[in-house]
Amino acid sequence: IWEGDDYIPTCFDRWVADEEGELALCFTAANGTVHGAAPAATAGSAPAEPGLVGLAKLTWLGPGEAWLEGLRKDPDCGLHGVGKALCGRFLSRLSALAREGRLGSIRFSTYFGNAESIALNTSLGFREVARASILHCEPAPRPAASYAEVEPLRDRGEVLRFVADSGWFGPRAFIHEAWKSYAFSEERFVERYLSAGSCLGVRRDGRLVAAIARRVNAEKAVGSIAFLHSEDDGAAAGLLSEASTFFASAGVGEMECVLPPGRDRALAQLRTAGFDSWERLEDYLLYEYPLENLA
Repeated sequence: IWEGDDYIPTCFDRWVADEEGELALCFTAANGTVHGAAPAATAGSAPAEPGLVGLAKLTWLGPGEAWLEGLRKDPDCGLHGVGKALCGRFLSRLSALAREGRLGSIRFSTYFGNAESIALNTSLGFREVARASILHCEPAPRPAASYAEVEPLRDRGEVLRFVADSGWFGPRAFIHEAWKSYAFSEERFVERYLSAGSCLGVRRDGRLVAAIARRVNAEKAVGSIAFLHSEDDGAAAGLLSEASTFFASAGVGEMECVLPPGRDRALAQLRTAGFDSWERLEDYLLYEYPLENLA
């Protein structure tokens, strides 16, 4: 999957151990059919024996914040409706929580080129709610002098004012990390980054002029940059050099930043540091299911 570069082998054991969420596996029956799925029109294409033909994961990002991920189907199984059966299982389970008032959102993200996933989920009622640009780079140690001015940030008020003034997180914004999108809140940002020692900055004449939020996502073994704002290109270079060295020392093979629209200066700073997109900008798509449709 994805030319052998799929992230699922990295997080599979964690998904199996997740007792709050659910890892759903889709198998054919002995007659080569799947519950809720129709055999393909091509005669003899359905498997003759029971077998695994698909999987998907339901994850809770927070109370009432459902996230669907990892939808995969064997393209050679000769069946239609595998993805629909898996999504239908989750939506059926979540509808009960919605009736109890315990569900706030259902979302998933996908790559713009994943036409099958987009077609399936829009047919089920999911709607696109945001776009962003995912940029990536291979981490490598950089000379210490290139980030000598970088310092850890600890002042909650200072950091949150800087983040707010940057405009990075606008109305109904999300924290994007490792192909997940968390609804933004100051408390969530503080918990995930500031309290964890993952916010760093650069000062000029005692004033904070640049900051970054970066952390290793252990589930998917990737270095994630969730926030980057700098009035000074040199300061941005220092922060990104530190991040690259940090991620390289952590042993991850890739670092990424999901950039909200309109962040032209940050885009230029990332590209100068070696980051690039795969095929185009605005390639990260976020979808949400209208809860009223669960009725």
